[in-house]
Amino acid sequence: MKSFLLLNLLGVPLTLLFYLYLAVPGERATALVARSVRTLFASPAGRRILALASVVLGLGAVEASVDEAISARLGYDFTPLFSQIEGGLVEWFQGHIPPGMDLVLGWTYLAGYIALLILPAVVFTHTGSRRAIAGYIGSLGANYAFALPFYLFFPVAEVSWSGLSETYHGLEELWPGLTAPLRGMSALDNCFPSLHVSCATTALCFAWWYGSRRLALLTGGVWALVVWSVLALAIHWGLDVLAGIPFGIGCAVWGRRAAGPVCERLLGEGFLDRDPGPSSG
Repeated sequence: MKSFLLLNLLGVPLTLLFYLYLAVPGERATALVARSVRTLFASPAGRRILALASVVLGLGAVEASVDEAISARLGYDFTPLFSQIEGGLVEWFQGHIPPGMDLVLGWTYLAGYIALLILPAVVFTHTGSRRAIAGYIGSLGANYAFALPFYLFFPVAEVSWSGLSETYHGLEELWPGLTAPLRGMSALDNCFPSLHVSCATTALCFAWWYGSRRLALLTGGVWALVVWSVLALAIHWGLDVLAGIPFGIGCAVWGRRAAGPVCERLLGEGFLDRDPGPSSG
């Protein structure tokens, strides 16, 4: 539990500041974060965003708490099929981790991923793009909403916990005891599609559409590490990853075109003072 709290309470902010240092040169990363925090807490629209995020996290916790019982009642499991199709793909990834890279991948999966999802919102607040903020919020919400039926009715167990592979528990090897607190938000058979990959893909889409080239390149690099981490840590099957990429793109497109305008109206015209619109990348 201590490792889990440290990685989230300390690791996420530090990683976010590092990302901002790289993504927005010439600006103090701490000042960018401070402005975003003020925007969230000082405006009605910001408080609505916080409330929405709390609801999503709460629903995730409820789903994780009832998932095991639902899976038992379903009476079927797609994990053996995934294992049969892929063979030793994940074992190969886990067996080819360069020395010391396992720590980078573990950090990316836990702290780097969350910081990646926050990064576009902070940058878009800095640039004043209300349209980008609204579309991004709607798209992340779509990822969770559209993945929920799969997590409830399409059980696929994590590779290292499935009993069908020779992989080891990557996160447990790095930080013993870390799996237990993670189960409070994600059940062991919530694998298809990979939400890490889909949400990271959505972040990459918005960084490309509305951000600078520097932001897009940085997001793309972290996205690659996220994909590598879920395989090398033996959390997701290759099929989970392959499904997560188009899933994330689809949620980004849907959020930008459908949920974005709705969220923009909910935020209100006064939320940000300017809106530069999409970037050419």
